[in-house]
Amino acid sequence: MISIIDLNPQKSDDEILKIALKEKAIVITMDKDFGELVYYQSLNHCGVLLLRLEDETSENKIFVMLNLLSRMKEFENHFAVYKNGQLRIRK
Repeated sequence: MISIIDLNPQKSDDEILKIALKEKAIVITMDKDFGELVYYQSLNHCGVLLLRLEDETSENKIFVMLNLLSRMKEFENHFAVYKNGQLRIRK
């Protein structure tokens, strides 16, 4: 697992996608800009999981993440959004 904070928190979103592609990693983020990069700019990726957990408690964020991490294979090469207890996976 790679954390951008550990590498360089100043990296742009498209640089993060390039790193993830090179490492064959799924990007897990709360940054909605990744949808723009994947859908409108058609940048290559190995998968993006967008978490919409802004109003959740820390405990619930941990619970959601543990649940979603067990399903990571489903997100490979897809754009997925988790919000309000619902998971949408776009092909």
